[in-house]
Amino acid sequence: MEELNKILEDLERRDSYSTLKLGMPQDVEREIGVLCAAYQNATAEGREAMRSTITRKATFVILHYSSRMATLAMQRKDKEALDLGLVALDLSNAVNVNSRDALGQIAQLAFAGKECGVEITDRATAVLPEFSPQLLEMLKYPGLVRVVRDKQGKRVFWNPSLGHAK
Repeated sequence: MEELNKILEDLERRDSYSTLKLGMPQDVEREIGVLCAAYQNATAEGREAMRSTITRKATFVILHYSSRMATLAMQRKDKEALDLGLVALDLSNAVNVNSRDALGQIAQLAFAGKECGVEITDRATAVLPEFSPQLLEMLKYPGLVRVVRDKQGKRVFWNPSLGHAK
């Protein structure tokens, strides 16, 4: 638990804007992966306790990770990345902070699920049996995404707030 607290403290110190603008550093991606694994393996009570420690700033960074996993899932048809994105979405505590903050990630994960050939709501409950009912409902009716190519020719999700693909 000490390692998880240290990771959460690190997320709190991160510059959210530079993470969004410049991309997620590998150490942060690795740390959130550790959080997701612990979250997925925790009891329902343990997951609730973890979610309750997620601040608004940490929510933002974790949602950015979820978006990154959705992109990888779409590009590679990678179900493991999709699963990590779904776990991060639930862990993010967006439902209790502001569920509208997660609308983009929800749409991206739903699109990535189609690319992976899975029904996203079934996949979410297979990954986390107690997946947030509110997020499940939102996954049923995701918004639209715009997919473009980056400078390397890879498919990525368009990010209108930055004016370019991420």
